[in-house]
Amino acid sequence: MASNLVLGLGNPIRQDDGIGIFLCEKLEKDEQISRLTEWEFIASGEAGMALLDLICGYQNLVVIDSMVSGKHPPGTISKLQLPQILTGATYKTSPHHTTFGHIFTMGQQAQLPLPQKVTIFAVEIKEFQDFGFEFSPEIEKSISPILEEIKGKILRP
Repeated sequence: MASNLVLGLGNPIRQDDGIGIFLCEKLEKDEQISRLTEWEFIASGEAGMALLDLICGYQNLVVIDSMVSGKHPPGTISKLQLPQILTGATYKTSPHHTTFGHIFTMGQQAQLPLPQKVTIFAVEIKEFQDFGFEFSPEIEKSISPILEEIKGKILRP
């Protein structure tokens, strides 16, 4: 098992909500990153407490997901670290579920082998849209810069 995980979250048939999965798959296929044996990549539609099964056993976790905060234009990336996540940042893994901080806290209380270092790259989207496979123009324009930022985190953890 690799010691580092990139976890791309979302729903690929809900337009911009699929950005986390799309970016994770792009990164995994990147020529430079594919040579790094200490990294694993999981693209998943899981949410809520089911995420604990995916993240246990890794030392370093990078999560890529969409979010709707209304505070930033679509395509803006917010980078959250574990202390922010545990002290009240309201990033949710889904509009229907609990916050990532709550999930992580539950895992700590259960004494699960959780990552020591967590970074969440949350891509602002307009809203959770209807069904479809195409990204909005705002998200489409932001893909390359977002990939480069996340790639930098992976190459220089």
